[in-house]
Amino acid sequence: MDTSTIVVSALIAVAATGTGALVLHWMSARARAEYDMPDEDKVVWRTAASLADVAALTARWLTGELRGQPGYCGPVDVDEEDAPGMTDVLISCNRAGFLTASSQAGYDGAGYDGAHWRQFAAVDGLISDADLPLLHAALAGTGMVVDASGDGQAVTFRQGHAYTWFGRRRKRTDLADDWTGYGICSPAAVAELLRACPVVVYDPEPGRDDRLWPALADFAEQLQRRGGTAGVLEAPVQAAPPQGRRGTLSS
Repeated sequence: MDTSTIVVSALIAVAATGTGALVLHWMSARARAEYDMPDEDKVVWRTAASLADVAALTARWLTGELRGQPGYCGPVDVDEEDAPGMTDVLISCNRAGFLTASSQAGYDGAGYDGAHWRQFAAVDGLISDADLPLLHAALAGTGMVVDASGDGQAVTFRQGHAYTWFGRRRKRTDLADDWTGYGICSPAAVAELLRACPVVVYDPEPGRDDRLWPALADFAEQLQRRGGTAGVLEAPVQAAPPQGRRGTLSS
């Protein structure tokens, strides 16, 4: 896990206890100083005025053009080595208007600690009410699961026990915060994110990576052809070589 992710997780954990306000303030100031995104990237993210704009900028982060994104001030960290082509699919989904948040390749085998790890190929994020029906229709008959309940779905298991969940609805204060969420974007963009549907799409067969990503690529193509809710803050750049790490949470 990236150190910036650890710091943000620590901040959230301390805040959740309702105590240690001084410690939280100190940690927040230090974290911002050490792990905040570059100022030039902040300027770009502040221009986002809609869900589609935020998704379009996320696509630019995935290409490597932007060095940070709200809530994750670090480089692209996609499981590309485990699922070649996964990064391009995520870029296409974001350009079409599906804002991805976390993703992982499938895996079924021994982990770094010697335990048996099972992962569903999966991605979660936010999608508009208008685009959700097309997502359901595009993946119908593929065997992939679309869950927009906001309750979340366990997608990683260690020794048979749920370890990682995708698709949980985030608290309004968390999503709108300018450090853990998208508060750096315009109020209009944040309002659309709060109205959007939290969704997780996954392959229910652990370790399989040849079904979900092609299905999502087809969905993104259909959404783009239909017009979707795609934003205008895109840039025609080539995808940069990602830094793949199995089992991490990244867009």
